Amino acid sequence: MKRFTICIILCFGVIFTNAQTKEKAKSNKKPKEYIYPSNVIKLNLSGLLFKSVGVQYERKIGQHISAALGFIYRPTSGFLYYDVLSQNTANTGFSTETAQMYGTAKMGRLSITPEVRYYFKKNTPKGLYLSPFFRYQREVTPFKFNYYESNVNPNVQKTGNAIIKDNSVGVGILFGLQILSRKKLAIDFWFLGPWFGQTKSTLVSKINTTNINAFDKAIIASNMEPVYYNYAVNWNASGINSINKRYSIGARFIGINIGYNF
Repeated sequence: MKRFTICIILCFGVIFTNAQTKEKAKSNKKPKEYIYPSNVIKLNLSGLLFKSVGVQYERKIGQHISAALGFIYRPTSGFLYYDVLSQNTANTGFSTETAQMYGTAKMGRLSITPEVRYYFKKNTPKGLYLSPFFRYQREVTPFKFNYYESNVNPNVQKTGNAIIKDNSVGVGILFGLQILSRKKLAIDFWFLGPWFGQTKSTLVSKINTTNINAFDKAIIASNMEPVYYNYAVNWNASGINSINKRYSIGARFIGINIGYNF
């Protein structure tokens, strides 16, 4: 009987010891790391301040890598920068006619930006990142100008319509931070994104040039050149038609996207 009691006690001791060992092993296990979903769709909040609507879709393609595609659209409308130029002729040195052109100018924009993001930690698409990108951008700037048909009636002022079209392509690099929550909220901050590229600028205005003499054409051109980035304004039989190319430097300044991680 004593032997049986001792065996029972030993069995319970072994069972109790094993249970404690298992509990201790469980408690020593690290909690499983949360894996964020691979897709993020975002709205550009900072662009709304400048009458622009921007959206971006991002998808994880590796432990450190994601790919993104962004669109920004600004409908053609008044632009504060042009208003400032039109109202400060004393500081800019612009003629009254040039200031009036700036006063009527509007600006529209479309940007398409594919990019590849490298996240410094493996929890993509969360954390600090460095992002090389490509950008295509198209801007239109319509404006009005005054002129006289000097060969017909030099005392009657007429109004012409002109438009500048800028097409730019370039490459750059962006540094930023993306914050994700387990409730699917995404906040994407970027700090600075300089880019370098080439811009083709065209200036077109279709007006009847038959009744405008050479002197008045030169006056119109000299007043219009500041609006056209100080390039020469060229005339042909159908009006004004100028084409120029230049290297350009731009930047994606400090901004914020807010979106949904899924």
